[in-house]
Amino acid sequence: MVSRADHRRQTLLSLCSVAVSRFERDGFDVTIAEIAQEADVSARTVHRYVDGKEDLAFVHFDLGAELFCEVAEREAHRPFAQRFALGLGAVSTFIGSEAPLGRRAGALWPQHAALARGYAVMFHRWVEVFANEARRRAPELERFRSSIIGSALMGIIDASMAEWVARDGASSIAQIVEEGLQTLGPGFLAIEET
Repeated sequence: MVSRADHRRQTLLSLCSVAVSRFERDGFDVTIAEIAQEADVSARTVHRYVDGKEDLAFVHFDLGAELFCEVAEREAHRPFAQRFALGLGAVSTFIGSEAPLGRRAGALWPQHAALARGYAVMFHRWVEVFANEARRRAPELERFRSSIIGSALMGIIDASMAEWVARDGASSIAQIVEEGLQTLGPGFLAIEET
């Protein structure tokens, strides 16, 4: 039996696939009702999962953030850097399994103002996810310092995603992120000493 969470993920990925195909073919004038009909769900189902059709272009990253948080929670007993690496490994595996669709969705982001705004919202959501993890490891970190850590980590992720697309998936996202972490090195690992 499929769990509720797995059903939700599969529905969102299906909606994303249909939306991306329609955006590529018809532009952004497509309606949620048209996307829903092609995905064989009701418009109400679409609205249950997303606020607007543009959100469907970010499904991979929203699901990735949820997955990262699940892994971080499950591995809370581990040091921050290990939780971070395990979480990103799980996200990398997930995104890698959906790589073609993720790349197609990502290619759409610069083409429409609402998607550019959606990217900024998604970026800040991930910054907050990482900042929360930093505060969990070191509760005495004030919001400003944890936000800096979250922003630095998201900067690595953002650059890694661009590099992953440029390498056409020849390396996993986790490998590229590891390269980024090695570049930041001592600054990132300093949180372990806090």
